Amino acid sequence: MLLVARVETLTLSASVGYRKVYSPSLRAVAVTHGGVAGAESMESARELVGELRGELRAGEAEVVTIPAVPLDRPLHAAVAERVPRSQRRFGATRTRWRLELPASYDDFIGSRSKSTREYARRYGKKLTKAFGDRVTIDILRTPGQLDTIFTDLVEIAAKTYQHGLGVAFADTPAQRELTQLALEHGWFRAYVLRIDGRPVAFWHGLLYNGVFYTGTPGFDPAYSEYRVGTFLLLRVIEDLIAQREAAIDYGFGEADYKRQFGSRSWEERDVYLFAPTFRAVRINLTLSALQWGIATLKRVLQRLGLLGRVRRYWRARLASG
Repeated sequence: MLLVARVETLTLSASVGYRKVYSPSLRAVAVTHGGVAGAESMESARELVGELRGELRAGEAEVVTIPAVPLDRPLHAAVAERVPRSQRRFGATRTRWRLELPASYDDFIGSRSKSTREYARRYGKKLTKAFGDRVTIDILRTPGQLDTIFTDLVEIAAKTYQHGLGVAFADTPAQRELTQLALEHGWFRAYVLRIDGRPVAFWHGLLYNGVFYTGTPGFDPAYSEYRVGTFLLLRVIEDLIAQREAAIDYGFGEADYKRQFGSRSWEERDVYLFAPTFRAVRINLTLSALQWGIATLKRVLQRLGLLGRVRRYWRARLASG
């Protein structure tokens, strides 16, 4: 059994819409994404949970975080079975989408619904008609292109609603270091769509062992009527199929493009184990209560048909600064 984690000060938060309402900080053992190996049986999963709880009892940390645990895996069941409710929390359930890449781009397009095929053709023609050969696509993937990557991607990302959330691509020392490392190993890809040489959309991510793990994409809202983000995604898919890669992992979260251009999905959620101390348990119970209240509010808005409208309102506010 293998566990890859780091010890850090972690802020856990609960948000209403895109506004944080509670943000306690704790000393954490943060398991990296995909950092658990060998817990594929109930016996091994129970053993891992027991070891992690032992670390918490010993005072090594106040919380252990394990991201993106599929609901149908033994680890999820072992936590629910072995950890008291006051010392565990499951994050919101999220759908993760992946596209298994077929042998050809024609096979991919043919596998989409009629409405999706028409959507792709319609906006592809609209962009081409409006701009013709003024539209170009660059694939940035070498260490010498590091500055271009940050110049182009940050220029677009600053105009997106994700920028207001603090999750857009940003020029930070940590991001530069990680990107440089990924470029040196041949993992990093950034696809940039330009009109008249100016960057207006991008998709980026890490290509590892045949799977392209996408980061947060971005496009200039001034070109939203042309669906430049979707146009570029289709070119990304076409390029990866030509390279004989295996899949695109879109990550967690709901989005129309993931359902339109994905082939399978599964449910997963983050798992938190809290130390048996007054402070840790209090924080857990507060976060759990807020999570329940927020989920209830979302269900009410969804029943009223208002959830999408509220989300668009918040995103528009964030995008406008």
